[in-house]
Amino acid sequence: IWEDGQELAGLDTLQQKESFLRELMPPRVADLFFFDGEKLQMLAEGSTGNSLADTVRTLFGLNLVEQLQRDQTEFFQLIFLRYLSFF
Repeated sequence: IWEDGQELAGLDTLQQKESFLRELMPPRVADLFFFDGEKLQMLAEGSTGNSLADTVRTLFGLNLVEQLQRDQTEFFQLIFLRYLSFF
């Protein structure tokens, strides 16, 4: 693994390199890039259910948008209930 034309120190084994790369990205995105042959076969056969869709949502940050929508709904419900408590 290189940074600014220099090989990074302390990354001697494959396991150290993989751990370093996994720290740089969200776990769901890392799963998209680091997988074994069995998982590749599942992706190719389309038997992964929603896991691929969830990974793509994470990759593009859509999971954050969905969470924000849920939080916003909950916030407005709370504000509405507090408003009603004044009457």
